[in-house]
Amino acid sequence: MKFEYVPLALVDFQNRSFFIGPEGDIGPLKNSIKEVGLINPPVLRRAGDKYELISGRKRLEACKELGFSLVFSKTYEAHEISDEDCLKLVLYDNQERIGELEKAELLLKFRDICSLDEMELTRRVLLRMKLNTNETGEVLKEIQEV
Repeated sequence: MKFEYVPLALVDFQNRSFFIGPEGDIGPLKNSIKEVGLINPPVLRRAGDKYELISGRKRLEACKELGFSLVFSKTYEAHEISDEDCLKLVLYDNQERIGELEKAELLLKFRDICSLDEMELTRRVLLRMKLNTNETGEVLKEIQEV
């Protein structure tokens, strides 16, 4: 892992593997970045000659709209971080503001991208989401229906 300036042209904005939630309004974020700069660097993973966006999609979208060509980022080589660890990073980065729909979306990503069964989802993911036992059972039932 290292911190470096990454050309925005090398970021794969089409890959949504680690993106959760709606697009949302980035106007306030753009104003913040314009006013004080980018406070929290996005997290990227090298994928060939491009970078996958792990966390900070809206920050990068705002930087792109503001005309930035380079963005200071936290970057990983592909072998340094697994898909599961990328999803964990998304969970922890968004934990304070993540809603029920985003939790469900993230659980589906863990299930599909990491091939986790119900037992592994419970052990490795649901407990980190700080859901109570009743909520965990309900979430698992809903996931099975998808």
